[in-house]
Amino acid sequence: MPNRKCRRRSLIPANWMTPTHPTPCATRVGMGRLNLAMVLMMMVIVSVTAGCQTNKTDDFAPVPALMESNDVAAIGYHVRWLTSLGLPASQQLAWTVILDDLIITAESPDNVVTAIALRDGRVRWRQLVGLPGDRIYRPVLLGTQLLINTGTTFYALDTDSGHIEYAHELNQVVQTSPVLIDKNTLVYGAMTGRVYGLGVKSGFQNWAYQMSAGITADPVAVNERVFIADQSGIYAMFDGGSGELLWKGRAFERVVADPAVDGSTVYMASQDRSLYALDSRSGRDKWVYRTTTPLTDSPIVLDTEGDTIYLPIPFQALVAIDTSNGRERWRLPAAVRPVARQGQRIVAYDKNNVHLIDAESGKSIRAVPMQDVTEILRGPDGKLLVVSNLGEMMLIAPGQ
Repeated sequence: MPNRKCRRRSLIPANWMTPTHPTPCATRVGMGRLNLAMVLMMMVIVSVTAGCQTNKTDDFAPVPALMESNDVAAIGYHVRWLTSLGLPASQQLAWTVILDDLIITAESPDNVVTAIALRDGRVRWRQLVGLPGDRIYRPVLLGTQLLINTGTTFYALDTDSGHIEYAHELNQVVQTSPVLIDKNTLVYGAMTGRVYGLGVKSGFQNWAYQMSAGITADPVAVNERVFIADQSGIYAMFDGGSGELLWKGRAFERVVADPAVDGSTVYMASQDRSLYALDSRSGRDKWVYRTTTPLTDSPIVLDTEGDTIYLPIPFQALVAIDTSNGRERWRLPAAVRPVARQGQRIVAYDKNNVHLIDAESGKSIRAVPMQDVTEILRGPDGKLLVVSNLGEMMLIAPGQ
């Protein structure tokens, strides 16, 4: 594989440096639709070649800045570290997640999964997962295992080394991530509308239920229960262990946005132009907030102790809604996505800027520019991870 070079236009000052990371040499493993003998054979190959998956280096190279240091300070943060995966022109990040002390990314189209230490930005390992052209979905964490799936197979990776410990074929083709219940069952929603619970270790189907249409919104866990909605607008709550249907309801259009959970309330945005606040115990509406636009973005909970849910209106506005009664608190006429709340300020972003918003009035306080940023993720202790689809990252923390 050729050396990967950064494609950015400018570099940050030389006092900000970070380790470079060599390209992975792990063997690609694809196991969907293979028989058991082939699965075992492929896992032996992985175990033989696993030594070249871990990448640690003391070499240093300059990394481009996604935000200038004075702009970071202007929003009340400081830079902790910067790093770059140095992706080639043919690759980009499909997604990035923070799981405990790890940052996990997936590259597209080559399906390279990378683990990065949240503490210092160093790459822990890189691993090729699945077959060419597979789509990889966001993982869940089970102890020291990273459970990650393609549309047809789920894999258990060791979080320390990236080694593939085992893999199981999925019963139905999926386009979602699972939820993990009781450290034993992965619950998926399939394109056929089938909801099913899969044993993590065994790979056997423990239970199944047929919904009315295909499922593309991720299921969400509510304690040991699972909420899921399909593309016809039907939604339901299941016991995650047994698959028992606890309650069921319907919206008037399909649901494509991932639901959100806050305490005893499930928030579901539908293309029927409504945000539903559902009682997780009974399924009854607590309230419904109506808009004039089909809703395709997920509602956002910033503070589990707070009293506000944030709803992005596609291409139009951000709305703050009182969780006690569904009334609109304020509306900011900008297509921004909130990511954190710091006291009386909300940090939000769009494709060009990071915004500070007054939490009480919704008025914009300040906007600072950023370059090529596709996503900002909330980490522990108020930290924010700024990410570009080129594989460049910056961790910023509150304070000067």
